[in-house]
Amino acid sequence: MRQGKLEAFLEGCARQFHEDGALTVALFSEELFRDLASVTSLINDAMENHAPNGWAIVREGQTAGGIRSDLPSQHIVMLLTGPRRLMIAGWKARHQADPSLVQSVATYWDTFTKIVTA
Repeated sequence: MRQGKLEAFLEGCARQFHEDGALTVALFSEELFRDLASVTSLINDAMENHAPNGWAIVREGQTAGGIRSDLPSQHIVMLLTGPRRLMIAGWKARHQADPSLVQSVATYWDTFTKIVTA
């Protein structure tokens, strides 16, 4: 699979988290904010807006023949974005002191492409 929209989508998320570490607290600490409707709404909106974009990008790649079409686009997006939480947790544990989040995402991209490439 060549570099494209899906990789840019994943890399953009990693860079955004790297540049604004506080964002990880808001998005990945939903238990802390469970009773705050405004924060819950913001988190839900972010997730609902990103998922359809990811599905559309995957379907485009499937139609073009670069991404396996025997896998549901929703599952491919889960395979792409699910490990992000673990990568972010490791990065936060290292005190966000280095650009390793972006590097971890780039390394994961190589693995991911081996799984979903047609």
